[in-house]
This record gives sequence, structure tokens and C-alpha cells, in this order.
Amino acid sequence: MTSETPETETPLAPAMSAALRQARLAESAHFDAAADIRDAKSLRLNVLFDEVRPQLADLARRSEGFIDPLVAPGEPPRLWIDMVAYVLMEPDPRTYRFQRDTAGGHEILLETRERGEMRDKIIAYAAHRIVERERQFATDERSRQPVYRTYGAAALFLAWLAGFCLGVLALFALGVWLGKGPL
Repeated sequence: MTSETPETETPLAPAMSAALRQARLAESAHFDAAADIRDAKSLRLNVLFDEVRPQLADLARRSEGFIDPLVAPGEPPRLWIDMVAYVLMEPDPRTYRFQRDTAGGHEILLETRERGEMRDKIIAYAAHRIVERERQFATDERSRQPVYRTYGAAALFLAWLAGFCLGVLALFALGVWLGKGPL
């Protein structure tokens, strides 16, 4: 058996150790600051949610769950108003941005630092969406009415002629089949 000698690690110079320690402390402070910002964003959205919840409760009942706000954690945290619109704290932790996802990308509806202004915009948006939805349902109900189709004289004559020819052919086939009796 051969014995392998472990590689000996060279001790770091005191200056390098101090620099590594300083870099680790700076990174730790950065992560703490990022966590504080994320928490501040989430807290501000929760306060806004608490303000709009009573006003949107009646709208949510009328919309049968179409408007159902909730705060979703994540990076960045978002206050979802409906399936396509949400509020997030961007570009800084004190600015509310209300935006809607569209087929062409994001559409910013309002960007403000004022929570009251954002609350009013959310309520107005939800009301407009419910009116739009009701109008869409009314249009759908009108389009579901049965459509009665009428046939022209030529189509009716061709249908009668086809039935007559089919009847004659059936009688001819029956005559041939019955005529082949035992001889």
C-alpha cells in the first residue's frame, strides 16, 4: 500500500484574510438590505391591499370572482387585482406601479408614490372591468339566440326529386330481389 500525503494548504496572508472577511461582511450587509427592501415592498402592498379590500368586496360579489385581489409573494411581490392587472413597487420601493399584461407586453396604467391615488385608480379599473364584462356577457347572450334557416324553392324541389328517385330505385331493387325466386 502506498500512502498519499495530503496536500498542505498554505496559510493565507493576514491581509488576504482580512479582505475576504470584509467582502463577506459587505455581501451579508447587501443581502440584509435586499431582504429589507423586499419586506418593505411587501408591507406597502399589504397596506394598499387592506385599503382596497373593503371597496372591492362588493365588486367581487357582483363579478363572481372575476375581481379577486391578493398579494402574491415573490420577487417582486405583486398585488393582483384580476388575471391581468397588478400593482408592484417599481422602480423604487416607494413607487406604486399599476400595470396590465397585454399581448404586446406590459401597459403601465399608473405610476405614483401616493397610496390614495393608487387606491382610487384600482377601484376605477375594477369597476370598468366589471362593466366591460357585463357588456360582453350581454353581447354573448344576444348572439346565442337560435337562427332559423329558410330554404329556397329550388332547394326544396331538389330535395323532393332526390327522394322520389331514391324511392323508385328502392322499388326497382325490391322487384329484382323478389323476382329471383326458385325456378
